[in-house]
Amino acid sequence: MFKQSTYSSAELVEMVQVGGSKKTKAIAYIFRHNRAKTLTYLKGKGATESQADDLLQEGMLVLMRQLGKGVFEGKNQASVHSYFVGICKNLLRAEQRKKVRTQPLADGQDFVEDGPLPDELEPDTQQARLHRALKKLGDVCRQILLLRAETPPVPWQALAAQFGYKDAQNAMNKGGKCMKQLRQVF
Repeated sequence: MFKQSTYSSAELVEMVQVGGSKKTKAIAYIFRHNRAKTLTYLKGKGATESQADDLLQEGMLVLMRQLGKGVFEGKNQASVHSYFVGICKNLLRAEQRKKVRTQPLADGQDFVEDGPLPDELEPDTQQARLHRALKKLGDVCRQILLLRAETPPVPWQALAAQFGYKDAQNAMNKGGKCMKQLRQVF
């Protein structure tokens, strides 16, 4: 009898959702086909062998939950395999961020203040810096940010119409890029 050795993403999702022995087969297949490359990636990004194994198992749990709930539907044309690797990458990043936040200062290392925090700056100085930063942006970015800073802010749909964007989402994307530029300049 012929045994199928490869499954498409759609078949794997269906197998997980059906449950039972098909779900077990799908889990084993995904795990077997992604274990080596995912472990190599995680270890290359600083995870120890045991951390990488833990992240791999945790990633599999997250994937199974999402597949079972129908969250994954070929998101952005990704395969189940690349989606699984992405979950593991995100789990590693989250763990690394958590580790950085909770690391205590080394013995003898004191907290050093580099100067006043931005909130502690004089309002005139802050306003002048913001004005200079806005001048460095392009006209469209400056106008979008100023219109969104009004009280009440101009709706994204109106900005889309004013600047010729396809829809409000495109205007929001442009606004986000403009904010990023402003942060870099500011």
